[in-house]
Amino acid sequence: MNEQPISLLFDVVEVAESHSGLVLASAFAKVLEDFDVSDKILSITCDNATTNDVMIDKLGYLLDDYPGATSHTRCFAHIVNLIAKSLLKQFDVPKKKADDALRED
Repeated sequence: MNEQPISLLFDVVEVAESHSGLVLASAFAKVLEDFDVSDKILSITCDNATTNDVMIDKLGYLLDDYPGATSHTRCFAHIVNLIAKSLLKQFDVPKKKADDALRED
């Protein structure tokens, strides 16, 4: 049997309720339990939204074998995107100045 870690998409679930951390954790835990893999999760990668932080914490209580925040991996691409936006924002021209410059031409 191959013991290499793998990455899979199990399901796409509509969450019709508020996307609070608890609601997301409950929906995610159900998917993991439906596929009988709740005890096989090494880490969960998601962006830096506060609801995801809460979801990770709640999963630690909902799933016996998931340790919670110690197994939360923040998405590196999202972090790089936030840094790039922050750096580029320094070069933004306020809308009023841009509008005024266009009118002068």
